[in-house]
Amino acid sequence: MSAIPSLLAKGADPKRPELAVPFSIPLPAGIYTDSAQATEIYETRGANGLDSWGLLSMLFSMFAVMLRYRYAAWASLLATAVGHANRATLNGKGGSAEKPASMNLMFTLMGFMMTYMPLLTGQKK
Repeated sequence: MSAIPSLLAKGADPKRPELAVPFSIPLPAGIYTDSAQATEIYETRGANGLDSWGLLSMLFSMFAVMLRYRYAAWASLLATAVGHANRATLNGKGGSAEKPASMNLMFTLMGFMMTYMPLLTGQKK
């Protein structure tokens, strides 16, 4: 305990540089069997695993809900279907995203309800 104040008084760094570990991207446990498979999945899914079709689906469904654009609701349905097909191909390679898929589908259905409900109830736009 008395060694640390004496090191600080001399201006020496009390850190231990031999214990410094360079940063590497952590991989989920239990999915990858070797580093080559992990690198392949990392390159397939992109730098941060962003689901761009899911993002487009959410944007289009928000436009459909907020602004009642029917074409945005259809574009959201298309983006949801493509994103789901993309996730299905990634599931065989270690990708799994069931919660975002269901969230995208729910927002898409909400967009359809907001845009087409006035036609079913007889209200005018």
